[in-house]
Amino acid sequence: MLSESDKSKRRKRRKGVLSKGMHQDFGSFFTFGFYSTSCMAIFVMLYSVMLLALVPLLKDQYAATTTLEESLVDVAPKAVEALEAASALRSRWRQLRQGSGVTDEKLLDETIREFAARKDFLRHVMH
Repeated sequence: MLSESDKSKRRKRRKGVLSKGMHQDFGSFFTFGFYSTSCMAIFVMLYSVMLLALVPLLKDQYAATTTLEESLVDVAPKAVEALEAASALRSRWRQLRQGSGVTDEKLLDETIREFAARKDFLRHVMH
């Protein structure tokens, strides 16, 4: 069992910890001032408006009866079309770049030259 001196030491230690600002209540971490309360109220209002706008989607009968496989059947052809369109766009872009004589090396060299020119200009203006 603890002696009286051990108990008083323990009380002093505990009291010292609490007096140094290490409180365990919520109010010591967050104060509800005007600005924080206003921000919370605005957040709750916007969140409520968003939920009200999304309620029709929750009540949609199509969404409730559609399975994953049925939804993939609708999306898969569109995804294939999008991939084909992206591939055609990439090949068209490649043809345009080759036709005008633009290569990655030329673009990199031009960028390095332009960067050096701007750096020299800024160095001249600053000094």
